[in-house]
Amino acid sequence: MPNNCYFTMNIQGDPENIKEFMKYFIFEKESGTKEGKYLARTFLEDWKTHKDFLKDKKKEIKSGNIDIYGWCAWSCWSCWFEGYPNKKECATLKEACKKCNVVVLCDSEESGMCFQESLGYNGEDTYYSSKDMPTYKCKGCGNLQSFATDHENPDEECFECEENKGWEFVK
Repeated sequence: MPNNCYFTMNIQGDPENIKEFMKYFIFEKESGTKEGKYLARTFLEDWKTHKDFLKDKKKEIKSGNIDIYGWCAWSCWSCWFEGYPNKKECATLKEACKKCNVVVLCDSEESGMCFQESLGYNGEDTYYSSKDMPTYKCKGCGNLQSFATDHENPDEECFECEENKGWEFVK
């Protein structure tokens, strides 16, 4: 079972192009039955179908600028750059963006392996970077835990002791 890599993606382009690009994602009712080219193991489970998504996000799509949230298996790199697992059915991010003429900005985090990704397509080519998440030590039980870099001062419960007694930065 893979770890889930959660992402936030901003998509910019002509409304009709955004609608086409969204067909590359796997919606709840398509899990295991997706037809046509798609972004490997990339899920938007807040909507049952592509049609439900279009109805719910009509205003944002019309503006030509939309933010979506989803998850993929392992990492965005393995799913969108390598086309994992089936290169035949799976599109790369570059292929999908180029075909649909959209610009994409994306940030992801995978808390199990403790890394973050920043990636996208700028209208000409894809770009990618990855870095480890900072590690903190729970002041209550000593458990080591990582948080995304946007958590300068984590205010969350420890996975181990299930309390928030504060955190000490380790690395």
